[in-house]
Amino acid sequence: MDRILCDELLEEVLRRLPPRSTFSPSTADVSLVSKRWLRLYRSSRSTLSLLLSPDNCTPQSLSSFLSHFPRLSHLLITIFSDDLLSSVASSYPPELKLLCLQRMPVPLSPLLSLSTSCPHLTSLSISLSRSLSFHWLFSFPSLQQLDLVFVRHATKFEHVDAASKGNNLDGELKLETLSLTWIRRGDCGLDGLWKSCKKLKKLQLRCCRGIGDDTSVSSFNNCLNGLQEVELRCCESIGNYILTRMVESCTSLKSLLIHSRDYGCREGLLQFITHCSCNLQKLDLYLPRDLQDNHLLAVAEKFRDLLSLRLDSCYGVTGEGLKTMVLAMNDKLEELALINCNMKPGLLTTLGQSSRNLRKLDLSCSNNWAEEEFISMLASLICLRELKVRGCEGLTNASVVSMFKSCKQLESVDLMGCGGIEAEAVELFVLKCPQLRQIRIEESKLSDVSRSWASKKFVEVTLCYFSIVSAPFLSHLSRGCQDDVLALGSDQPWGQIFEPGLLTTLGQRFGNLRKLDLSYNDKLVDEEFISMLASFNCLRELYVRGCNGLTNASMVSMFKSCKQLESVDLMYCRGIEAKVVELFDLNCPQLRQIRIEESKLSDVFRSWASKKFVEVIID
Repeated sequence: MDRILCDELLEEVLRRLPPRSTFSPSTADVSLVSKRWLRLYRSSRSTLSLLLSPDNCTPQSLSSFLSHFPRLSHLLITIFSDDLLSSVASSYPPELKLLCLQRMPVPLSPLLSLSTSCPHLTSLSISLSRSLSFHWLFSFPSLQQLDLVFVRHATKFEHVDAASKGNNLDGELKLETLSLTWIRRGDCGLDGLWKSCKKLKKLQLRCCRGIGDDTSVSSFNNCLNGLQEVELRCCESIGNYILTRMVESCTSLKSLLIHSRDYGCREGLLQFITHCSCNLQKLDLYLPRDLQDNHLLAVAEKFRDLLSLRLDSCYGVTGEGLKTMVLAMNDKLEELALINCNMKPGLLTTLGQSSRNLRKLDLSCSNNWAEEEFISMLASLICLRELKVRGCEGLTNASVVSMFKSCKQLESVDLMGCGGIEAEAVELFVLKCPQLRQIRIEESKLSDVSRSWASKKFVEVTLCYFSIVSAPFLSHLSRGCQDDVLALGSDQPWGQIFEPGLLTTLGQRFGNLRKLDLSYNDKLVDEEFISMLASFNCLRELYVRGCNGLTNASMVSMFKSCKQLESVDLMYCRGIEAKVVELFDLNCPQLRQIRIEESKLSDVFRSWASKKFVEVIID
């Protein structure tokens, strides 16, 4: 067979292979067949992700390696070395269209080299020192998407004088999507960037506390004209300001996303909804503290053509408010998510009657409704293609039967953490659901018959990815799960659901956890927290914002137990003092990002953070 297939045909076969699934080996395994297959596999690849350090790579070896991938168009590189960063630009394939450089801030000279070696680059994602200008952007004539992460420290390669930071950029960029992270109030140079982005369609701001210095105000307002999509993530300091400016400027807006844990968007959001003249079609809100019933009523009355609505952990919204909103909306809605929201009895029945054209429905982590009501709703949603009920513990096998009987077009379903659903029902569902293409379920509920049918019907099975939101939900998790991909998020007020022994259970069951968020939990105390950390030697991200029960002892345990910790959020932890923050920065070898109050930053800490390229975020 190997002799019959010519190189061109075999390349085409390799290019069309599906990605790795639960029941099939990785596509990369074909490279083990022979040297010929390895060569053709590499030449057929269009995407590649690399982790580079001085220990495993040199500039010469990288250039040689990339030469085996002539069709490479998407490249992600994580770099841990200044020398690799400065010399890697000349190694990129000329047809590269998307490039993402993580970890290290990129100096000016590699950017100019990159523009020469990759003239067709359309998407670029990098970190920048705040000392760099934006003139280099005009060297990328095809660039349409730009993602910039601003870091505090300057690089060792060069330092651009403040006078040359680029406030007077001449020209117009072709950028259509701009993503900016960690803009500080008073940052220089952004005025010229805003002025040059006259064709912008999508703007994403993350963890921003300003839009630049005083000269940036008018140019930023002009930049809002013509925007079709806006995303604000953790921008509490400027949320109200931006939303009020969007009222008159964003007349073409189609999509709005606002995710914010703290106060900062309530008045601006209501003003935008009430007075804007845009025809919004997609709205995504994660506002545990800001969103209220009057916002939802205004949405239902104002945006009559809304196609997608997503509400996540909106604790200020009542069940009556949700029901009134559903009744007020028209039947054009195709996607709806009510995640961890205050559900009132009767809401699902109303939803089924008034939103019969729904294609996607997400009710994850919601339990304040009866199963009979859920089954009644499904009988009306005959167009449903995607259903997520992760963490809905009130559902039983009867709900699963209703899914495949009522929703004949169902293609994707998430049944994670539904303790009342058993393996037999999952087996029947895979067998009877004709259009099923994807299912998320615990491994313990996947029988051999289910695996066999899923394989024959080409159903993708995703196992054991959780978002734990309650202690009862945790009790249902299987010890046999692949907990190396377990993720925990603060999807509801942790102080209301934490019970003694919960953290100990976490440590015992999920030793391979990479990311953990326990923010705003006043019941979290040192003893159990420290005991849990001793089991998390793989932890990379930890969020304990607002956990006032933690003290210096917990900080010491973090760097002693979690050697791979890269990012930590310590905001508003009153029991943690400046001296131990300094010790933490000194002894945490992999630390790359820390969120902390400015009052707890000593000169020694700032010095070490700069030397170790640690990004410090201050509220």
